[in-house]
Amino acid sequence: GESYDDDKSFIKFAEYLNAVEKEKIALMSLSCDVSESNRLFYFATPPNVFTDLSKNIKKHLSGNHKGWTRVIVEKPFGEDLKSCDDLLRAMGEHLKENQIYRIDHYLAKEMVQNMLVLRFSNTLWDTIWDRRSIKCVKISMKESEGVAGRGGYYDDYGVIRDVFQNHLIQVLCLTAMEAPVSLHDDDIRDEKVKVLKAIESPPLTNVVVGQYGRSLDDKQESYLEDPSIVSKNPKSKQLTFVQMVLFINNKRWAGVPFICKCGKALDARNAEIRIQFKNDGLCLYPNAVFNELAIRLQPSEAIWLRVNTKKPGFARLNSTYSSDLDLTYQSRFDNLVLPGAYTRLILDCLEGDQSLFVRDDELREAWRIVTPLLKKFEGDSSFKPPTYPRGSRGPPEADEMASRYGFLRSPESMKYGEETQRAPHEQKKEISVYKKKKMDTKDEIKNMLPLVFESSNIHVHIFEKEYWNCFKDYQKNSEKKEKLMFESPRSWIDQL
Repeated sequence: GESYDDDKSFIKFAEYLNAVEKEKIALMSLSCDVSESNRLFYFATPPNVFTDLSKNIKKHLSGNHKGWTRVIVEKPFGEDLKSCDDLLRAMGEHLKENQIYRIDHYLAKEMVQNMLVLRFSNTLWDTIWDRRSIKCVKISMKESEGVAGRGGYYDDYGVIRDVFQNHLIQVLCLTAMEAPVSLHDDDIRDEKVKVLKAIESPPLTNVVVGQYGRSLDDKQESYLEDPSIVSKNPKSKQLTFVQMVLFINNKRWAGVPFICKCGKALDARNAEIRIQFKNDGLCLYPNAVFNELAIRLQPSEAIWLRVNTKKPGFARLNSTYSSDLDLTYQSRFDNLVLPGAYTRLILDCLEGDQSLFVRDDELREAWRIVTPLLKKFEGDSSFKPPTYPRGSRGPPEADEMASRYGFLRSPESMKYGEETQRAPHEQKKEISVYKKKKMDTKDEIKNMLPLVFESSNIHVHIFEKEYWNCFKDYQKNSEKKEKLMFESPRSWIDQL
């Protein structure tokens, strides 16, 4: 049979390609020769054949070609630093760096691209986007599904290779990089490489790992019970969760923890960046909630900034209320249809723009950071990953570590985003439980609630105790209602 390293196969392919291109040129009445056409090849293949493909493309399909030849390469780009170096060197013997487009679809997500615009076109961030104002940064990429029959692939790579080394580290770079000299692809990538070079591989004390077990209700299977794992490696020690705390050793970020978390079979499917700012000890409002910028990368794009405002009504000037400045793409750009990540990347490749593709030195530095950890976990025969319940937040040690490094999960911080399943874009309507009318009976309140909770797209504001006290004259027997107001809305319904 034919193979990726078979001259006859590629000679036949070259003849076929020339015939197709000649026919297209004739149909379109173009005044050019077949040798002037441009060729893009997409390597949706295992990495062990990348080198053979590159060699034969150069030998048979682009040697005497006048048009450009480019290749798109899918991950994984190696398994560790050494294999990455070997692959880069082998492909580099046949193709130039400007011909190779290493695709990471995360870089084409709308909000990931928006990081450059958000950071460098808004001057308000210039003086606060650094260690003097930022307490910590948390980047999380959570999946609610397990391996779902993909164990054959996943068990060879695990969460560090599959997500952390590429998607998560790329988002970290865009969050932390300095302003590039220009928006030229190499200028952007130069700054990303500088960030990576300033990061050391973390000690094990700054790492939490795990493998998902059965769900708490015992209805969903564990990683080891997935049929694709049972048939391949029933005693697998592969990781499905990792959280690392990384530090960037440069002037801007010295001492600021970057808490980076990703995993499978967790309590939600989302990806986001949360930047928590320091509280000023001299603030007039010592009880004010910390400021936080949250950027939702998926499932639906959103940016929101937590600020403090005065409580509505008769509250005094020292009373604060935590609120959000909210830009939800779905509501702000209602009729906008965003292109898929791969659509955008293939278009960029056709135009010769490598801004959203990974350069060889970026790849090396990313592998340099994670390879020591891979060796520690995979080289220790006695290592057994701790399990966490499927559908949970992951190992409890991860939240404890994040808290230790200053990340806060207060009720306010859990309003949207990574800490809950509900996000701003899901709240298309808002109803305030704020009535001046007389509501004396449980039945009257109950009649109002179906309206409020009928749709999951409705969010309810429960105002705090002081606010309701302003209307004591309009309410009788308010003690029970006040107690219920401090519970979650769903609990409120249940108790009524």
